[in-house]
Amino acid sequence: MNTLLQYFKEIAIKSHLRISSQELLKDCVFGIDGINRKLLIVKNQNETFCSSVINLDDIKRCSIKKEYRSIGANGLESKRLEHYLSKIFLRLEFANGREGTEVLFYQDRSNPLYEVHKLTNKARLWETMLSKMRSSSKNIPAN
Repeated sequence: MNTLLQYFKEIAIKSHLRISSQELLKDCVFGIDGINRKLLIVKNQNETFCSSVINLDDIKRCSIKKEYRSIGANGLESKRLEHYLSKIFLRLEFANGREGTEVLFYQDRSNPLYEVHKLTNKARLWETMLSKMRSSSKNIPAN
């Protein structure tokens, strides 16, 4: 985690970003620079760090997605739906045709079930914040 955070800080400095709000997840750190309208995402993928700087104006849609494992017949009689939850992620789709990206908040293999509600709420908070910032750019008058 410390190495991931350190890498995140280094990329933010190199990219001249002023991160005002950030989120630390299992294998990802991301943060927003509201002044420059940029989002920095750093992921740890098999001990290799991948980073991307995203212009908020390039985001077409921001939404929470959930994936579930298959539910057998009568499976919901003995377990709640969240017991079948596999992943929760924030999906960013871009207006310029660029391939979208995902920020993983919950994965059943690495997060305990009791974290589902907390991580869902965090994902909703970021979805709301990014959606508001994205739509606010459309209200800025052109010079």
